[in-house]
Amino acid sequence: MLHFSARLLSDTLGTLARWRLAPCRTLAVLGLSSLALVARAQDLPAAVLRQPVLFNLKSGFNLSTYTGGGYIGWQTGLKGGFTGGLSATRRLSARSAWQVELLYARIGAVRHDYWHTYSRWHAANLPPASTENSCRSELHYLDLPVLFTYGPGSGNRPGWYLAGGPQVSLALDRQETVVPTNISHADDFKEIVGSGAEALTRWNWGYLVGLGYQIAGGNAGIELRYSGGISNVYRDGQGSGAFYAGSGNGFHNGSIQVLLNLVLSGGGWRWGTDANDVFPDSSSPSAEPPQPREQPRVQPRQERSEQLPRPQPAAN
Repeated sequence: MLHFSARLLSDTLGTLARWRLAPCRTLAVLGLSSLALVARAQDLPAAVLRQPVLFNLKSGFNLSTYTGGGYIGWQTGLKGGFTGGLSATRRLSARSAWQVELLYARIGAVRHDYWHTYSRWHAANLPPASTENSCRSELHYLDLPVLFTYGPGSGNRPGWYLAGGPQVSLALDRQETVVPTNISHADDFKEIVGSGAEALTRWNWGYLVGLGYQIAGGNAGIELRYSGGISNVYRDGQGSGAFYAGSGNGFHNGSIQVLLNLVLSGGGWRWGTDANDVFPDSSSPSAEPPQPREQPRVQPRQERSEQLPRPQPAAN
């Protein structure tokens, strides 16, 4: 079991309390503190503490919707979006690693057969109120997952790996739009029915699990993930936004993500100084741990065999 520095944890919590009005700085502190906790693990061997921190670029798409919450959860459909950002990985052993990420995610949900009254209905000869509409909720978050990975591909090695851990998300913005579904050029009549992050739960807690594979060489890979929310999407008293007036808000975000993982060349930062103190590549059966350095042998001091001539007395 890992025992972390109590003083470091106390300092981190104190900083978060002082910065509760600065969400971006709080996210930065959470990410740096996660790496620092790994660095200060007291029971880890010296080989772990000398592992470099590897930086990766992640980018891909997601399919998201609302889950739970009864009527809201099963009436909403999937919406396409984008997920991307940076990650920092540090190896713990030949088959495991820590991974801290900072990602931007555009998620949300779609509701079909939505009842809406258009303000410009007469311009397209639409009825003033109709259910032939589609309501799209687009939510913007900044995600910070802290993951533990296990498998031959952990820590940017070639092979497969499993990943899982908690995630905290900061709500950045929201936009809810309605478009008719029974006419051509529907986007010309799109109307905004809700916007702004004030109605959203500011800090959204959740979890992330996934399966990944790094190709030979470990410079690129692909990940299939599921990101699930634990907190409600909307704040208490805000209902479900524009989806259903007066409805409850006991539903959560859920998204399936497919991400490409690109290793940034030269993106390694090492705490230690011994370059030979690294883990072997578990995917190679011939990999051997580094051998200890040989100490130069000290040659025994040789005694001088020749004797200096004694001085002869001077002749008279």
